[in-house]
Amino acid sequence: MRNVTRQKPVQLHYGTNETNTETARQYFQVTVNVLEARKLSWTNPHSANSYVIVVIGKKKQRTGVRKHMLEPFYKEYFLFELYESIKNVQEQSIWLAVMEPRCCAPPRMVGEANIDLGTVWKQPHHQVFHKWAQLSVPRDPAAGVVGFLKVDISIVFRGDVRMMPVMNEDNMEENLLLPSGSEQQRANYMITIHGAFGMPRGAGEKHGKLPSTFARVTFCGLMAKTAVQPRTCNPMYNEQISMVEMFPNMTHLINIDVCSGDGMSRVLGSTRLSLEEISHDGENGFLPTFGPSLLQMYGPGNQGGDPGACYKGSLLVTLKTEVPYYQQAIRSTSVEPVAPIKNDCLWTWEDFCIFCPILEVSMLDRAIVGKLCGVAITIGQIASDDIEDEEFLSMVHEISSRKLHYTGSIDVLKCRPAYGYLDFTNSYPVLQQATRLPDLRFRMFRNNMVHGIVTDLEVALEDIERRLKNSDYSTPNDLIIALNKALDDAADNIVKYLDIIQDHIHASSSYDLNRTCTELDQKQMALQKEEMEKVYRQITCRNICEFTDNDDNLNTFKYKRICSLSPRKRVKVLLSRTKSLAQDLKRFIFKVSDGSADIVVWLLNGGSRVAYTKIPASDIIFSDIPKQRGRFCGRLQTIYMKPLKCPKHSNSLNTSCFCSAGKIELLLWMGLYKQISAFETYVPTGYKIKVKENEMCLKATTVMLECRLFVYQAKLSSCVDNMFTHTFVRISVMNAVKETKLMQKSLAPVWNQLLKIYRMMFTSPERMASNPTVATVEVYDTDDSGNVDFIGRCDIQPVVDDRHDYEHAPKLQWLDIHRGSECTGQLLISAQLLQVPETLMKSTTYGPVEETYYMSGTKDIITQDSEHLEPIPNNLVPHSSTYKVDVYWWGLRDVNVTRKPCVVLQIDELTIKSDIIINKKSNVNFPNGRTSLKFEAILSDSYRPPLTIKLCDHSTFGRTLFLGTNVVKNPYKYLVKWLPESQRDSSLRSISITSSNFFPITPILYLKTNKTSVKVSNQSLNSIKKNSFKNVSNWRRIFCSKEPDEEERALLPIFTKDREKTKPVDAVAKNGEDKD
Repeated sequence: MRNVTRQKPVQLHYGTNETNTETARQYFQVTVNVLEARKLSWTNPHSANSYVIVVIGKKKQRTGVRKHMLEPFYKEYFLFELYESIKNVQEQSIWLAVMEPRCCAPPRMVGEANIDLGTVWKQPHHQVFHKWAQLSVPRDPAAGVVGFLKVDISIVFRGDVRMMPVMNEDNMEENLLLPSGSEQQRANYMITIHGAFGMPRGAGEKHGKLPSTFARVTFCGLMAKTAVQPRTCNPMYNEQISMVEMFPNMTHLINIDVCSGDGMSRVLGSTRLSLEEISHDGENGFLPTFGPSLLQMYGPGNQGGDPGACYKGSLLVTLKTEVPYYQQAIRSTSVEPVAPIKNDCLWTWEDFCIFCPILEVSMLDRAIVGKLCGVAITIGQIASDDIEDEEFLSMVHEISSRKLHYTGSIDVLKCRPAYGYLDFTNSYPVLQQATRLPDLRFRMFRNNMVHGIVTDLEVALEDIERRLKNSDYSTPNDLIIALNKALDDAADNIVKYLDIIQDHIHASSSYDLNRTCTELDQKQMALQKEEMEKVYRQITCRNICEFTDNDDNLNTFKYKRICSLSPRKRVKVLLSRTKSLAQDLKRFIFKVSDGSADIVVWLLNGGSRVAYTKIPASDIIFSDIPKQRGRFCGRLQTIYMKPLKCPKHSNSLNTSCFCSAGKIELLLWMGLYKQISAFETYVPTGYKIKVKENEMCLKATTVMLECRLFVYQAKLSSCVDNMFTHTFVRISVMNAVKETKLMQKSLAPVWNQLLKIYRMMFTSPERMASNPTVATVEVYDTDDSGNVDFIGRCDIQPVVDDRHDYEHAPKLQWLDIHRGSECTGQLLISAQLLQVPETLMKSTTYGPVEETYYMSGTKDIITQDSEHLEPIPNNLVPHSSTYKVDVYWWGLRDVNVTRKPCVVLQIDELTIKSDIIINKKSNVNFPNGRTSLKFEAILSDSYRPPLTIKLCDHSTFGRTLFLGTNVVKNPYKYLVKWLPESQRDSSLRSISITSSNFFPITPILYLKTNKTSVKVSNQSLNSIKKNSFKNVSNWRRIFCSKEPDEEERALLPIFTKDREKTKPVDAVAKNGEDKD
């Protein structure tokens, strides 16, 4: 029975930092390793004394003085402990200065560098390694670069281990902290803060007082702020802040905070501008420019790549950059008032509606969501009182008063063995939102078109690559035809995009369109148009499909060399070059904010928000032109909810937290109020919309579904955990959960188990056939004490089939499992979704909550203990064979970072290690040149494992340092196909030494030439024998120190006699070359 408790309207909660763990302060360790300096500008090169100062915030460290060194080596290590939030850490910077001590005078600054910690945080593993910082003198910008300082900088959580990368080359020009070849100039960054809209009430919220606020701008260690605007939620600052710094700069982020003016300077909302996103460094690039446009502000959880969930208002900002600039001193700031602008001159207002049917809420963590849970959607709003449409105004009031954007609190039903779910009984709620917003859709449409072109091309290329890998084609020409079709479709989409852009440019002279198009929009549009035309010319000038030898047809792509390749390799080359085209197009999907707020989906525990997911409005926006619609507009999608406060981890931003509060299957649609009728076309087939007093829901018939999960094996990465105890797989689908048996310690556990889930669902067969529900597969590890550790997760969409026999079950496939952004292994699995026939349903008894159904006569079998496991059908189980591997070790070349190197080969569960090279300087070859082992594995075309070659460096006490790896995706090309034993024996018995030039007649040798014989004397024959014996002896001493054994003899080619011609028997697969 559904228990629904209606709550009050969901209001935005502006709590303190304690309620939002993303702003929690943590202990960080910033390590700075000062290595050396080069090309310093000395005033007294004869003394050349120097030291380095390192400053972070109020903490200062310095190295010792290096005397009489023109290029000093410091090699000193400094550790700075910070107890701050991630946001505050990224806003700080490291100041490095090379100082020259002087006698009886203050030290002279040779040069300085300012490095933003936010830039370091964005690097892999949050570190820069062996990078050269350019030194400059602030009082003399015209002097340019006065030296280089080599440093290592890393940011880690206290207790984490710092990862040390490997560098073979130390090239200064290729390891600068600035882009290669860039020259710094003094620039004036002019940030104009026009005003803010929809600001929350500050500390006086309980007393109903409006906040007094001011805007604060920080950039490259500089800070400036506007005047305080008293008691308003829509303050108008109208001030321009100028900051003089170098361009380009190591700091790419301009942080803008709106703070309370009550003396505490509490941050009410924050946003940021990335200089990389609003500029372009190409040939036709432009300086950083932005606006006037809106920047959405979110709560104090603005940290790194996740800006938080709570909407805090919008900020109207303009940025212009002037280069070069010499009117003010370097690192100076100024604040000046500017004339106000009217909002109506910047954009037009439109009435927007959002509809969100909720079809499934499952995988709920009861420790987070509690016993009562609900789902709500919100969007940031700007107050506007000029709503002219009375019907729309009535809809807005109805949604607000009846809480139609919220499902209400519903009982969470338990689902064994884990999780919970919400039961919507016989109807699915449709959440609604209606508001009046600025019309900024033209930016969304432009980016959506480019994204659609790239997505369609990448999907087609992935399909071609899959067919190539699995040999799913009759001839390679089939893949060429598919590749041609993908490029033709991309060319057609580019033409449509260019036509729309051209119409937009012609219409830009109109008042309504010109006022919404900023300078950044015009520059980005011109850049996209130019690059699209270039890519279109490359596609149309190709001649990929005609593999002819006519040189006139091979132009632009320069395919003359391709014709000499084998057909399979030819496809690979063409596929690689087409991928590069897709990458070129992908670079012009601009990530700058389009000015619209995100849609936030919330999970609520009794009315309190506990988890969320943000969805950009550009992904669900509707347009009459199909190519301009968002990629998820009206499409069923599965989202995972991020907990605001994870009970298992102290901070949800910690890299060790990958928990999910729940899974929601929903459909989102956003469009104009006058386009509401288009939403009905996106309702899944078989569902019907029921409307009663503006409350909407979806209804469908009941269908009995059976989901089969074929779980066979996993290959887990050794970097996840070396102490696996009991590994199992947990699958969640259709509000039900199943788990496999536990496997003991292994990085490649084999379950070989078939899981079946039966559920009565309110859905339609048409919907399940077109878009089946997604099954979530999770891999866990548990120990003897019951602690469960998360290894990875992946999604799989079942194959819908009406045939119930196992012969038509889908083949097993390898899926990558991820823990966050890290790939932690692979899982060999497949899924099948079936509809149970009505004849079987009549003899079926259903439990009230359990997902298992009991058929007549089978109840006793199904209700047995969990030890009754069903294996995967034999036709799906990949069969393994016994193989013998021979590895002939030779040596290492051009490896300069090892002392005692060793090479490790891994294929499936087999690991082969070479001997350690003790003295690499004297001999870089391996001591033992051959290793031979037997192993059992699956090396078929469908399930072949990769061959991994690792290079390690061994040290004392068993310590091993991993240096690098190389993965051979297709080891099948090294497989040798031996002759059958009977055929081999018969070939050896019939073998004889023959020659096309000589044949024996008598003891006197005769030479056969044009059917005539030339007699050779015995003396000449003896001399020939002597010389040949001498040559053979020399070669034998070099290569044949012993007789080859049976295994080596088997590797030699076998010759057969065929009409005086010798032919070697094929010992290696003929298609070996084609399958590389």
